[in-house]
Amino acid sequence: DEAFGAELAGGLRLEVGLIGVADALALMGVDYLGEAAAAQAQAMARSLALGCAQGAGRLARERGARGEAAGLGERWRSRELPAALAEAVAGNRRHARLTRVRPQPSLARLANGASDGIEPAYARLRDLHAATPQALRAARGRIAAAMQPWLDAPVGVRP
Repeated sequence: DEAFGAELAGGLRLEVGLIGVADALALMGVDYLGEAAAAQAQAMARSLALGCAQGAGRLARERGARGEAAGLGERWRSRELPAALAEAVAGNRRHARLTRVRPQPSLARLANGASDGIEPAYARLRDLHAATPQALRAARGRIAAAMQPWLDAPVGVRP
């Protein structure tokens, strides 16, 4: 249930997201607290969104419409889409939302303790020991704001 979203009448809503964003930033040598983290996170969200749009378009062609996609095309029109993906999004009639990033602690644990959503993993917090809670919140806010234009649901963060 946590991994796939809320129950809807007639079935389960599928949303694809990310875990391990902070780990990926660290492996690329990008400081979570720095300005470059937001740009890298936005690139991750864009790649996720474009891949999901392409897959949803393919599914719509193969399996037909389900009528849940009202409004998704409108949200996607404001994004910078390559022409082929713009066509796929326009043809999407299967999913009301495709992408979402939120805390997924169970999935993060199953992924060998990966960082949870956009949150730094507890192991990485030791590396950020000099950071104040305010600095961590500010970094998390910048990362979430940078990713949001490419996601179909609000970016979830821990309180």
